[in-house]
Amino acid sequence: NFEQVPGFGVIAFKDGKEVYSYFGGQRNIEKNLPVTKDTRFRVASVSKMFTVFSIMQLVEQGKINLDEDVSKYLGFQLRNPNFPDEKITVRMLASHTSTLRDGSTYILPQDLSLEEFFKPNGKFFEDGAHFADKDKNFFKYSNINYGILGTIIEKVTGERFDIYQKNHIFKDLDIKADYVVGN
Repeated sequence: NFEQVPGFGVIAFKDGKEVYSYFGGQRNIEKNLPVTKDTRFRVASVSKMFTVFSIMQLVEQGKINLDEDVSKYLGFQLRNPNFPDEKITVRMLASHTSTLRDGSTYILPQDLSLEEFFKPNGKFFEDGAHFADKDKNFFKYSNINYGILGTIIEKVTGERFDIYQKNHIFKDLDIKADYVVGN
């Protein structure tokens, strides 16, 4: 039932032309403002698709190899201690088969290194909560994989992830989007 959704918009295209649109709900419940074509939404995990677009651009440019050990890009060795001989690859991160898991925290303050999740004395190690202890091939949706992919994009390009996205993905698609809420 669309009426129960706080706010959403749907636009369908065929052959590059808009053929259908519907906007429902409210963009601001307190002010009773309806959703319009210009309403901006927080896309959350939809951004994973754009992260993979960036990864694939860099693969096409020869800057990233999907089957390379991510340690090469990160500058530190990243292994699941339960599978110490198994490399974690870019492909595994993108497909949620890396054996890495979300702990209670998967977002770091800017001044901390990604290693804080994975080294035993790290501030966010959480007793190894970020490592699977079961079947290494088991698919498990994991947000932390995409934080690592974003870090790889930054290391390979020398650009902050959100700026890379704006300059190399959103701009080309004429999408007015941002990862920084204040923008």
